[in-house]
Amino acid sequence: MAQDINKHLDRARKSLEKNKLREAVSEYQAVLEEAPAHHEALQSLADIFTRLNEPERAAEYYGIQFDRLVETGDGAKASAVFIRFLRTFPQPVDRLMRFATLLQKQNRTSEAIEQFGNAAEIYTKEQRSIEALACYESMAVLDPENPQRHIVLAEMAEKLRHADMAARSYVRAGQLTLSVGALDQALEYFGRAQLLAPQDRVGALLFAEAKLRKGDAEGAVMLLKPFAATEPDAAFQALYGEALLRYGNLDAARDVFQAYYSKKPEGFVKLFELAAAYIRAGQDPKAAALLVQTKETMRSLRKEVELSANLDRLVTSYPQSLPLAEVVAKLYEELNRETKYFDSLLSLFDLYLGAGRLKEACETLDRLVDIDPYDYRNHERIAKLEGKADPGFLQNIMARAAKAATVSTRTEGFTGAGREPSENSAAMPEEARAQQALEDLVVQVEIFLQYSLQSKAARSFFPAKKRATSACAHSTNARTGGRKAAAASLRPDPRLPRPWKLLRHSSRRSNWRPTEPRPRPRPRKRTETSRRSRKLIA
Repeated sequence: MAQDINKHLDRARKSLEKNKLREAVSEYQAVLEEAPAHHEALQSLADIFTRLNEPERAAEYYGIQFDRLVETGDGAKASAVFIRFLRTFPQPVDRLMRFATLLQKQNRTSEAIEQFGNAAEIYTKEQRSIEALACYESMAVLDPENPQRHIVLAEMAEKLRHADMAARSYVRAGQLTLSVGALDQALEYFGRAQLLAPQDRVGALLFAEAKLRKGDAEGAVMLLKPFAATEPDAAFQALYGEALLRYGNLDAARDVFQAYYSKKPEGFVKLFELAAAYIRAGQDPKAAALLVQTKETMRSLRKEVELSANLDRLVTSYPQSLPLAEVVAKLYEELNRETKYFDSLLSLFDLYLGAGRLKEACETLDRLVDIDPYDYRNHERIAKLEGKADPGFLQNIMARAAKAATVSTRTEGFTGAGREPSENSAAMPEEARAQQALEDLVVQVEIFLQYSLQSKAARSFFPAKKRATSACAHSTNARTGGRKAAAASLRPDPRLPRPWKLLRHSSRRSNWRPTEPRPRPRPRKRTETSRRSRKLIA
C-alpha cells in the first residue's frame, strides 16, 4: 500500500515537472483514495486547481486541508487557509462554526461574532436548534454588554426548555436595560426570569430592587420573604429591611436592620430613618426605645458626633415629639454638652407644659434655673406656671433667678399664693430699672464669657442694651419734653462706665492666662580676638 502511494506521488511529481497538470491531478486523487488525509496530495491538488483557474474545486481541497489542520491543533495555519482561500465561497455550516471558534480563541471578537451569526442563521434554517443555541451563547459571551444578545439567547433557551440558561440570560438583560434607565423593560425581563427560576436568589434580589425603584414595596417584600429565614447575607438584609420600611412593617424592619448593623456597625442611617417612620406613624415610644438602643451602640463605638448630628436632624424635623425630645436631652446630659442640653430643656419644658405634665415641666424649669439663673426668659416660664404649679415651688424658683431685685419690686408674691401685687411696683424710677437691668446683664455676660460662650453673650447683651437705652430715652423725653432734652437724654452719663467697656474688660478677665517672663539675654563674653581687634581699630 505504501509502495502504491509512493509510485503515485512519483508519477504526479514528474507530471508537474512536465507541466502535465491533468495527469498530476489523477495521480494525487489516486493517493487520496489510498490515504484521504495525505497532506501533500491535498495541498498539491488545491494548488493545481488554482493554476487551472478552477477556484471552486480548489476550495474543496482547501476546505479538507482546513479541517485536518483544525483537528491537529494548528489553528494559525487553519485560519490563514480559510481567510485566503475559503472566505469567498459558501462553506458548510460546521466549518463556519469551527472557524468562528478559532477566531474566538484568537481574541478576534468582531470577526468571531460575524461567523457565529452566519452559522446560527444556517442552523436555524436547518432546524438544528441546539447548534444555533450554542452559537447565540458564544455571541453573548463575546458581547456581554449588549442586552439584545442575551434576550435572543434567553428566548431560544426558553423554547428549548433550558430554564437555567434562559433565567440567567433574562436576568443579565434586565441588569443591562436597568443600567440605561429602562425600568419597565428591566421589570419585564426580571419577571420572566422569576417565572423560570423562582428559587434563584440573585434574580429575586435584582427583581425586588427594581420593584423598589418602581415604588412597589409590597411586591419586593413578597419576593424576598421566602429567603429571609435562611439568608444571612448583609446585602440581602439591607434590601429586605428597606422593603419592609417602605411597606410600613416597621417592627419587622427593626429586627432586620438590627441584624444588619450587628454585622456592619457603620452609618446607622436606616435606624434613624426607621425612628422617623415610627414618629410619622404616631408610635413615638417605639421610636424613643429604638433611639436609646442606637445611642448605646454608637456610644460604645465612639460615634458621638455622628449620633448628635442625626438626632439634631430628627429634632428639627419633628419638634413636637415629646419622647424624642426626652431622648435628646438625656443624651446631651450624658455627653456634658451644656449649651445643647440647655436648648433641649427649653423645648422639653414647652412640650411638657403643652401636654399638661406639670410635674415634669416644673422639674425641667428647676434644671434650667440651675444651669442659667440669669436667663431673662426664666420669668416668662414662671409666669406660664402661675396658678397651675405649687406657689412655694414658684417662690423658690423666683428667689434663685438672677433678676431677683427687679422681680421683687414688680411683685412680692403670686396671685395663686393668695397675695396681692405690691403698690410700690410703680414707684421705682425708670432710670433705676434700666440701670439695674444693665448691671444684671453685665453679670450675666461675665458668666457667659467665663464659660467661653461668646456667641450667647453677644445675643444676650446687644438686644438688652437697645431696650435699656430706649427706656431711658422714653422716660427723659416724657419728663422734659422737646427734641433737645430727648437728644441729651440719649447721651450716656459720663460718670457711669460704658457697657461695652464693661463687656470688653469682662472678656479680658475671662480669657486671661498667666504668661511666663521673657528670659534676659546673656551678656556677651569678651575674647582675646575682640580685644585685639579693638586695639587695632584704635
